[in-house]
Amino acid sequence: MKRGYYIVGIGVLLVALLLWFSRQTRQATGVSSETTAATSVSATVTQSPQPAPLGQTNKFAIPQKLMEELNKFIAITQPYGLERPITKADVTYFTNAFKTDMTLETKTHLVTFFDYRVTHFLATYDMSNPVTDAEGQAEARRKWYQATARWSEQEALAETHRILASLGIHGEWTNQKAEPFTLTVKNPQGERVRVTPFYTVTLESENGMVRAEFRMGQSGPGRLTEWYCRIRPSGQE
Repeated sequence: MKRGYYIVGIGVLLVALLLWFSRQTRQATGVSSETTAATSVSATVTQSPQPAPLGQTNKFAIPQKLMEELNKFIAITQPYGLERPITKADVTYFTNAFKTDMTLETKTHLVTFFDYRVTHFLATYDMSNPVTDAEGQAEARRKWYQATARWSEQEALAETHRILASLGIHGEWTNQKAEPFTLTVKNPQGERVRVTPFYTVTLESENGMVRAEFRMGQSGPGRLTEWYCRIRPSGQE
């Protein structure tokens, strides 16, 4: 479905541009992009995220409704490694330059919104393509050996549909697929082990598409590390 892929491409481009702008305001050294075999797309930054000065973060300009919608999303999706709500004190960058399009960043997460709805959520260090420098990416991937829990494509699809239903999002899906990301890694003992640290789910409809990435740990189920959802109302071009 070409239209769906165009929407995803535009969404990813906007996130990359907004993240680039965020880093530039904090004198970042540069930005590049990379796509992994797990099909997770994100900007890769040449330095780790650092807290912005208060004047740049402008915490008091963050609408309370935005924080409420974000933490509702967190409570429903239970992202990997995020055990509590996000507070304004956690925010390192925020912009509403596009009025209805807003971006919020913490040390470990990047979230974009459209009209207060979460459209793209990234667990920047825990996703399959960590948003950090090469050393940080290598460090993150050294933990993938811990993904020993068992899950399945069917369970990944079911979890995606559970999240959608809980968020009140409905669609007539013309295509649905779940893809495991399986590879061989070394554990701390130097042994080579076969693990599946990520599952990526893609749902397509005439009104848009959804992409979800789940990360496995030592116990199940998989927990969200990336979420992209841009569904247009029926009849809207």
